[in-house]
Amino acid sequence: MPEQPLEKNDAGSSYSREFFAGQREGSDRSAQRVVGLVMDLVRPHSVVDVGCGVGAWLAAFAHAGVERVLGLDGDYVPRDMLKVPSECFVAANLREPLPIQERFDLAISLEVAEHLPTEVADRFVDTLCGLAPVVLFSAAIPLQGGTGHINERAQSWWAAKFRSRGFRAIDAIRPEIWDDESVRFWYRQNMLVYASDEALGANSRLRALADRTDPRMLDVVHPHLLSHRNEQPILGLSEFFPRWARRTGGRWRRKILGKA
Repeated sequence: MPEQPLEKNDAGSSYSREFFAGQREGSDRSAQRVVGLVMDLVRPHSVVDVGCGVGAWLAAFAHAGVERVLGLDGDYVPRDMLKVPSECFVAANLREPLPIQERFDLAISLEVAEHLPTEVADRFVDTLCGLAPVVLFSAAIPLQGGTGHINERAQSWWAAKFRSRGFRAIDAIRPEIWDDESVRFWYRQNMLVYASDEALGANSRLRALADRTDPRMLDVVHPHLLSHRNEQPILGLSEFFPRWARRTGGRWRRKILGKA
């Protein structure tokens, strides 16, 4: 794996300036591709990133016109490497309750939750749901691997937690980026949108996409992960799921995107 998702814990000694510099390029490219899709879907005026690193995703949202951005992460993040103004960053231990009360249009947390202990997972989801009516969420699945992963879970495991809080899973981003190699494969594999009844009631397109989301498909595994784990050539979707692909004839993407 050429780049590991950023570790999110309170032991900052592992994170040199070179570490953050190495993360930045992949995050920049991924954010540039994905943020436009999210803006088109949600149109937020304010975004909070829980586990923001040096703020690559927030910078992309700000560049796209978001008026208010705020990032939270460990005190170890080098302030002079931030891609957003320093006043847009709050140092926080993500294993503890966060030191903010503000509410946003969109909360994001990308490849963060797997670095937190299982016992704080419910509180972490509570936090995200309390910060915004729409959450862009990505977390490592079992056997994905990465620095400091201690709670790798299937997306359906996280979806159940969001669902118990009134947030529905919406698989609107992955079909658009599944084959886009400018986006790191863990985002292509794991990224889902969660929306509250409030958000679905105010956004008919979001509601339609929620209705089209097949919960059986939340736990798909990207061929790039299997290729890395097995050191085999990368397979296309139809080779990876031969029977399923032939049976559905591509209806997964068309159904989710409303192109059926």
